[in-house]
Amino acid sequence: MEETLGAFDDLARPSRIRSSGAGNLATWRLERARNLSAAQGWLPYTYLQLRHTYLRPRPLTRLAESGHTLATDKTLEYARAEPDVTLWVYNTLMAGAYTRADRPIPEIYHHPGTTRRLAVLREVAAEVGATLNQVVLAWLMADGYVPIVGVSTMAQLNEAIGASDVRLDDELRARMDAAC
Repeated sequence: MEETLGAFDDLARPSRIRSSGAGNLATWRLERARNLSAAQGWLPYTYLQLRHTYLRPRPLTRLAESGHTLATDKTLEYARAEPDVTLWVYNTLMAGAYTRADRPIPEIYHHPGTTRRLAVLREVAAEVGATLNQVVLAWLMADGYVPIVGVSTMAQLNEAIGASDVRLDDELRARMDAAC
């Protein structure tokens, strides 16, 4: 960790980079890295990239993809408490599982809460006149997260970009958050 953080700081000194971050790092390791940077006067991590979407996995579930790390409630709380930390979230649309019948929702999301969250997601999408994907992305962005989206067509790109125009008021967000 010291070698990595020191190397990033070395890049920041001649202004080759302005900020740094880590991917798939547990919250405690992020905090340790930020404390080490503070103690050494180094550039701290201000970005963290984790897997996160609207649906919630079953507790204590292991991902099939061993290199991926799910955002936990602790990580989300940490990001809210540290205004200079931004979460970049991936697998936000679960490879099309929200909208494509040929892309089933991954098994880690198979529990009664998913059924309820999907119902609320559909209601909200209908109310605001947006697609399910756009509402998921708008919900993530409303919390200050930066969604990472992969697309394979221009229509998918345009749909994703359209999420920036979707406004979820406090009542809609509260309703989406309460579904479990």
